[in-house]
Amino acid sequence: MQGKKVLIVGPKFYGYNNSVARAFNTLGFETKILNFLDADVEGFKEKVLLHLTQNKEKLFLKKRLLYNIYFKKEYDAYEPNILFLIKGSILTPETVAYAKQKSLVVLWMMDSIYLNPTSYILRNVVDHIFLFEQTEIPKLAAEGITAHFLPLALDESVYYPIESEKDIDLLFVGALYPNRIALLNKIIKQFPDKNIKIYGNLFSTWRKPLKFFFRKDKHIYINKNIQPTELNKLYARAKICLNIHHSQSVDGVNQRFFETLGAGALQVCDYKTFIGDYFSEEDLVWYKNEEELLSNLKHAFANTIALNYIQNSGYLKVKANHTFTKRIAYVLKILANKIV
Repeated sequence: MQGKKVLIVGPKFYGYNNSVARAFNTLGFETKILNFLDADVEGFKEKVLLHLTQNKEKLFLKKRLLYNIYFKKEYDAYEPNILFLIKGSILTPETVAYAKQKSLVVLWMMDSIYLNPTSYILRNVVDHIFLFEQTEIPKLAAEGITAHFLPLALDESVYYPIESEKDIDLLFVGALYPNRIALLNKIIKQFPDKNIKIYGNLFSTWRKPLKFFFRKDKHIYINKNIQPTELNKLYARAKICLNIHHSQSVDGVNQRFFETLGAGALQVCDYKTFIGDYFSEEDLVWYKNEEELLSNLKHAFANTIALNYIQNSGYLKVKANHTFTKRIAYVLKILANKIV
């Protein structure tokens, strides 16, 4: 296949751009990554400006326009055959159209396209759209736009089984939305004798320092985000890993689903159609309501060793069928004979 240069543009978020790049590299492509911050700032100067400004929208618009100038410079210098956008929300339709003159443009939505207006406006500009949420495909079809189902995936170079003492009974890692906190608190109350660890940003330590230092649940709620390497170690320490999906996941599943299985952990997860289609109760423990969750957790706590076969089955299945390399191979199949 001629033309094997890929420019990947995606949010600076837990290294997923690198996972996509590794997949392309494995399949024989040269890659370059351009990260961007999605509605966020970095560096002391930008943080001060964000704090002081009365018009945050204007600040982010300026950052977006500057990024588009930067992108064009990098694009022209690299001359990619494929422009691979993950979310793509930083680029304007005009910039994408500029790149489309010389490259095939692919958009992969790792979250809902309908919850991201600056991604949604690219739907008529890009050549191909891939969605993690299958229920959004017919919605776009109603607009005359063809999209393909592309679930999220495992990067087996980041998440893999390691030997460790199982000193955590239940682990949850993720954004702490109110509905999740409510459910987690019920679990904590139901199983007071278990060592439960919950990682995520619960509140700002700077705005509420007294609450942060004197709260009674700080041995349970660890108020910070975890990077992938450290997260893989936490998975290895946990007897049970709980996964709770965001409301945008109707049929599709989140990144955590694949990472937990890839780490060889016992996953307890809310049921989604995708799970029933591609996995079984021999691969993980799923629940369809709160009562079932509590019942399944009680059973799992009492039988964690006996459930080791589930951990192994889930690990083997996700590694064989649900890696980033498998996903990108599918994308390339769609693009076959269309590389510029």
